[in-house]
Amino acid sequence: MDAGIRSLRAWPHGRMPHGRSRSPMACSVLIAIAIASLVASLTPISAGLNLKSVTDPLGAALEAVFPTPERGTAPHLIGFYAEQSMEAKRMKYLGDLLEKELPGTKIVWLEAWQNPMNERLRATIDLRNQCGGVPYLFNRKTGKVLCGVVAYDKLRLWAQGLGGDARIYRDIGGGN
Repeated sequence: MDAGIRSLRAWPHGRMPHGRSRSPMACSVLIAIAIASLVASLTPISAGLNLKSVTDPLGAALEAVFPTPERGTAPHLIGFYAEQSMEAKRMKYLGDLLEKELPGTKIVWLEAWQNPMNERLRATIDLRNQCGGVPYLFNRKTGKVLCGVVAYDKLRLWAQGLGGDARIYRDIGGGN
């Protein structure tokens, strides 16, 4: 007979008595780990976090792609999509139509599923993961976002700075 089964049958209720406990050192280590993970989860994210600190190797290139909103007159629009997502591809198609209709409007499209750096950037902007993925569009001038598939009229108003959802996001501008 297996030694484990024999030892369970030795106790009246099939359980070991509660007299055995962990050593004080083991308890201290477990408590320290629990406190450290709690503190880490409650620590606010640094307000000084900017795009370069998130993507240090690509800092100069991303600075050119995502200039601060004060530099230009056109809205700075960022769209995250995935080639495998029909909803995201539909929004990319509507974005292309919008660029043709509104001269000077440009949406920078970043593929998020195949490029982990783009997904990390999307997650950095979408602070509380309120959209949960793609399609995700962000207007840096207004701070408004669009989540999921929306009507073309709503997309046009968002691009012009007149619409969109006010959601919690992290400012990636870097300068105040």
